[in-house]
Amino acid sequence: MKNFTVYFGFLILFVLLFSCRKEDEIIGSASANIQLSTDSISFDTVFTTIGSITKNFRIYNPYKESIKISSIQLKKQNNSQFRINIDGLPGNQTDIVIPAKDSIFGFVEVTVDPNNQLNPFFIEDEIVFFTNGNEKSLKLLAYGQNANYFIPDTKIQGLPEFSIIANEFENITLTKDKPYVIYGYAVVDSNATLNIEAGARIYFHNNGGLWVYRGGNIQVNGTLAEPVLFRGSRLDRNYDDLAGQWDRIWINEGSTNNNINYAIIENSFIGIQAEYFPFSNNPQVSNNQLNIKNTIIRNTSGFGILGTLYQINAENLLIENCGEYNVALTGSGNYTFKHCTFANYWNESQRQTPLFYAQNYQSSSNGLIVGNPTLRVENSIIDGRLDDEWGFEAIDTTSVDFQFENCIIKSDTILTGNRYSNCSQSSRDNLFTNPSDRDYTLSQISMAVNFGKPSVGFQVPLDLAGNARTLDSAPDAGCFEFQ
Repeated sequence: MKNFTVYFGFLILFVLLFSCRKEDEIIGSASANIQLSTDSISFDTVFTTIGSITKNFRIYNPYKESIKISSIQLKKQNNSQFRINIDGLPGNQTDIVIPAKDSIFGFVEVTVDPNNQLNPFFIEDEIVFFTNGNEKSLKLLAYGQNANYFIPDTKIQGLPEFSIIANEFENITLTKDKPYVIYGYAVVDSNATLNIEAGARIYFHNNGGLWVYRGGNIQVNGTLAEPVLFRGSRLDRNYDDLAGQWDRIWINEGSTNNNINYAIIENSFIGIQAEYFPFSNNPQVSNNQLNIKNTIIRNTSGFGILGTLYQINAENLLIENCGEYNVALTGSGNYTFKHCTFANYWNESQRQTPLFYAQNYQSSSNGLIVGNPTLRVENSIIDGRLDDEWGFEAIDTTSVDFQFENCIIKSDTILTGNRYSNCSQSSRDNLFTNPSDRDYTLSQISMAVNFGKPSVGFQVPLDLAGNARTLDSAPDAGCFEFQ
């Protein structure tokens, strides 16, 4: 019995000595240090007061023993504009242990404080790690910019939250000095005019938009060198091609002589919605007018242009990659498109709708209203992934006045009759230079080269890129002249 007791005591001692596994030990060597997945993290342009996306990194322990990080902290401490989270714990941390051959995640985001600086500026800091007397740092960099902000101050049931950007009878100009960031809707009130000068940048927060109310007016005065930009307020690179970040530019009835020239409208739900609102049994289309020139509308999750009971005159217009329709026209109205390119190779979802669609009716509280629309499409291209990219529905087709002339139309329906003059429904893969890379200039062997009607080319003598259309025998179809 005594021998058993002694044996058992030695056994317990043996277990205690060897139960402390090597991987549970904390390495204390002065040469031991952590490894980081990156030595720097950078953020694209971040507006003042608007937080960035959250970025992550990993902290590795490459050793067979555990390692303790004595402190993890922002170098600028409370003066930093960055925020960190280490393994689920916010802020600076101490005595963080990483098991052997394991890793933990770190997260970082940034908010830029407002200041009076007009130009973009750099925001810098470092995350500093102290391990076994060794210092390691991860550099943080953000590119921040001050802006003018419009914050909603009015809420009416059934309408989005909004603020008045131009009061009744006011004439307001947005300049290019600083960008404009719009939360909710910015409203141009009745009889007010909003001017937007060349080079101005308008950024919309989630679900935001620009609303030209009844009788209001908008003048977008971009140039080839300095177009006016409308897009979402998140400028991180992974937001560059994210559709549906903001709502729309919404133009109501009684708004005449609206002009949009040299603009880029991207990543919204609807690019431009021009409509008589609310619907009327006797709408006066002549009171509603929008002119669009030299403009790009792209990457909308819904519609490029939605027109109802409106006059829309467009030339040198490129609308590309929309989740539903590039152009949808309902009810009555007068619509003219010259030297436009409508291309849709949307691949974010399964699109079921033709990119160009029209109908001569719309719903109202009084039921269906049948209109008498006029549509003229000249020297233009309608092309996309679907077999049939032109769709039309009509009640009482005798009231429909449609005319396509010298157009290339992707369609599996034979386009004959007086509505289609000198049109081709053949579409080939080499129509554009590189549609997969959103390059809608014409390839050298494109059927659109010299396909246009000369008289229409003289009406629009320069293409979207500023190149002359009138130097050879005939202009090309679409918004770009082959060079």
